[in-house]
Amino acid sequence: MRLLSLLVSIWLGLAAALSFSRTPTIQRRQIPGFSEDEMKEMPNVSPRTYIDVACTDEEKPTIEFAWDEAKLLADAATNIVSGYDYNLPYTQWFGDDWNVQGDPKAEERAEAITHAFNQLGKLFRGEPKDHTYFIFRCNDKRKDCTGQTQAATWQTERKDGQHELLYQNVIFCPDFFTDKTLGEQIAR
Repeated sequence: MRLLSLLVSIWLGLAAALSFSRTPTIQRRQIPGFSEDEMKEMPNVSPRTYIDVACTDEEKPTIEFAWDEAKLLADAATNIVSGYDYNLPYTQWFGDDWNVQGDPKAEERAEAITHAFNQLGKLFRGEPKDHTYFIFRCNDKRKDCTGQTQAATWQTERKDGQHELLYQNVIFCPDFFTDKTLGEQIAR
């Protein structure tokens, strides 16, 4: 028994003295299916939101600013903001009859707009569904930027082990970067 105690003590002493020093590292969070050479995380936006490295240093802040403006619009649309003229931005973006009553098609459209703003509200509060990623792109490899298109969206799905991953892709077209901001359009 004494010999066993001695061996255990020696083993523990050696284990403590010879422990390998290991520097803990924190691995950057990557989006499944993309390398860091392709996508960078956008920490000032929503969780699991990434931007294509092809976007220039001039385009990135424009996208972030548009995100902030959309967040304000969604917040105003999904919450009561005293003194806010709700009609002004809605009329600007959806037309004069954005909230017409009595026309089934217009009511259906207004309902879709309301649903979209509620979904946006969740997104801006940082509540996207698990396994959903948002990819912002500036390089139009799919040739979606035609005519006066400012942005186009599409979804892609991928299986990663037991999870279904959903990628919400947004391509920002050249016209997007030359148009006035929402604030500039409302101020005119």
